[in-house]
This record gives sequence, structure tokens and C-alpha cells, in this order.
Amino acid sequence: MASETVQPSSPRIRDRRRPWLAATAVLVAAGSILPFGARAQDEPPMSLIRDTEIEEILHQECDPVFIAAGLDPKQVTIHIVGDKEINAFTPGGLDIFVDTGLISETKVPNELIGVVAHETGHVAGGHIARSGEGQKSALRTFLITMGLGIAAAAAGAPDAAAGLLASSSYFATLDYLGFSRIQEDQADQAAATYLDRAGYSGKGLVDFFDHFRYEEVFSHAKQYPFFQSHPLTSDRIEALRVRVEKLPHYGAVDTPEMIEEHKIMIAKLKAFVNPPNQTFIDYKESDTSYPARSPARSPISRRQSRTRR
Repeated sequence: MASETVQPSSPRIRDRRRPWLAATAVLVAAGSILPFGARAQDEPPMSLIRDTEIEEILHQECDPVFIAAGLDPKQVTIHIVGDKEINAFTPGGLDIFVDTGLISETKVPNELIGVVAHETGHVAGGHIARSGEGQKSALRTFLITMGLGIAAAAAGAPDAAAGLLASSSYFATLDYLGFSRIQEDQADQAAATYLDRAGYSGKGLVDFFDHFRYEEVFSHAKQYPFFQSHPLTSDRIEALRVRVEKLPHYGAVDTPEMIEEHKIMIAKLKAFVNPPNQTFIDYKESDTSYPARSPARSPISRRQSRTRR
């Protein structure tokens, strides 16, 4: 079974932050959040995992969602990022990136499908393409606040000037976060629609969000990347819960086959990203279950690694 780790340097992947740079560099410099789970500039390139079986499982589970969103599933690429962080994002186009950490954190297939459905909401809604609207608004707020500060200084009010100048990036960040919250709410509602059209329950997405609802009270440094770029609030979770509970397929559950395939996928991903000794701790030799034996079918020693130039 083909599996490999790829260190990508293609423009499509490396330039996923490009639309943000022109208008929001000052916001990032001021310590504001990074968009849609994007990594910081000084972080290493993403390590992508390719595995035929895992990719087939992901598409088998998520293709109905893509179809419900009006997308051609053959054109949608789900990239598996070899990172223990909890993160998922789309840089635009028909690419969705999901960290192994997020996949491993999902307890059932419906949670993972729900997260992918949320990112599909961003894709189908063209949110990355429309991010320029939020950038322009934030930049406008920044420049207006700076202008008021300069005017206050010229009018002989140095304290007011200092306050305005110091707060310019803060107000710009608040402006953009308001725009981002609208997109997040839209992606939530779109995900609920797509999941129901595909015959899935939206409960998994609510449960996943609910599990991490207290992330919002953590310091920025302690937050997982997904929740830095997809901030949670109780109101947001409850609004989504109310919506999905009214949909026809809310009571739908994962089939036993889906649950077993989910376990297999997580077992293999753990074997890919963890040291061998950790894999043997997680899946003891005495464990004869199929998921426990699945990492052995694609051992780390047989993985192919290469750098895409």
C-alpha cells in the first residue's frame, strides 16, 4: 500500500497566506490571529502524508458532503498534514488540509466529517477569495485610527494621540474579527446543510466544537491553531446545535464499518507520526484487533520520503 511523507514547496502550498499579506501584515505583526489555521512565517514547511487506504476512507466519508455542496469530489483534494496539532483549513481553491492531530482527536467519523463539512463551507462560499473585503475594512479602520491620532497630536493632545496610535492595530483586528465571525457562522450553517443533504447528522460537528468550547478562555499561546483561526463562543455552538437538531438526519449514526475504518485510519496515522516505541505502547503486541494490526501493514521503515522541488 503506497504511503509517503512529502515535504512540499510548491507555490500553491507555500503561498496560501499571500492574499493576507498586503493588507494585514500590520495585524500579524501586532500579534493578531493567523487566518484559517495558517502557520507562522517562521514555521517549517508542512509535511504531507500520502496513504492510499486513508485517502480512500476520507473520500468515501466526505465525498457525499462535497456533492451536497455542489462540488465535484474528484476535484477536491484532502491533504493530510503530519502534525500533532489540532488544525484544519483551506487556503482557497478545492484544497482542504487536515492535521493528523485533529483526525486523531475525533472520537467518531461523524465528528471528522463535520469538520471537513465546515471547511467545505469555506470552500463553497469562496471565503478566501472574499477575504480581501475584510482586509480592506480592517486596513481602513487602521488608517482612520492612525489619522485621528496624527490629528490629535497636531491639535496639541499628545495623550489622546498616543492612545489612538497605540490602539490602531487593535481596532483593525477587532474589525477583521467581526468579518471573520460572519464567515465562521456561514460555514457552520453551510456545513449543517451539506451534512443533512448527504444523510449525515450535524451532531458530530457540534460535539467536536463543544468538546473544545473552553479553548476561547485560554491564552492565545495555549490555544490550538484551529481554535485560534476558528474562535468558539457558546452562542455560536448553541446556534449550530439548534439548527442541526431540527434537521431530518440529526438522528443518523455512523455505521459499524465507518467506525472500524475510522479506527484503522487513526492507528495508521499514529504509526506515521509517532516514534515506533510509542506505537507499540498504544497498540500492544497482544492486541489482535484489526486497527492494531493495520500499522504493521504499512510500517514506518517502508515509508518513502522525498522532497518535492
